[in-house]
Amino acid sequence: MSGGFTPFDRNSYRESKRRRKQALIEERTGRILPVSNPRRRYIALACIGVILVVAIAFGIFSILKSNQKSNPETPEQIQAESEMLLTVVDSANPLDKDYVPDLETVNGFKVNRDALKPLENLLKASKENGTELKIKTAYVSYDEQEERFQSELQKMLQSSKYTTVRAEAEVLKTRTVGVTDGIAC
Repeated sequence: MSGGFTPFDRNSYRESKRRRKQALIEERTGRILPVSNPRRRYIALACIGVILVVAIAFGIFSILKSNQKSNPETPEQIQAESEMLLTVVDSANPLDKDYVPDLETVNGFKVNRDALKPLENLLKASKENGTELKIKTAYVSYDEQEERFQSELQKMLQSSKYTTVRAEAEVLKTRTVGVTDGIAC
């Protein structure tokens, strides 16, 4: 065995090499050739520069536009917007002990003024629909909440079914709004 190309392989290789060389000469390879012409290089850099300037201008414009929408202009608008904001209250974000919302009375219960109108509309619509909703509980002050908690805790501890930790957990779990026979809100 000679270990080299056969005459057919040599001819095929030469033909292939000739075609590749011809394609390079005719620039039909699809490769991205470096911009060697100074005029082409200038045009390419100018296009890239224009695209960057347009992108930066659009970004700045959109940022300024969004800031104008989110920032009210007058103090009255700022006050109105802040009154409509809701506050997240949970174990990670508790309220101060002396916090008292702006309260109004509906059916003998104190509720937040912001919730008064929607609550009255809900009660009225439910009555017209044939289902009467009854308010069972509403605003409870911090001191009253603490009294209720201690009372329920003592009841559970006296039943001797619970340890202190288990009783506290059970009271925390069940001290939300309770529902009695009928519909309550």
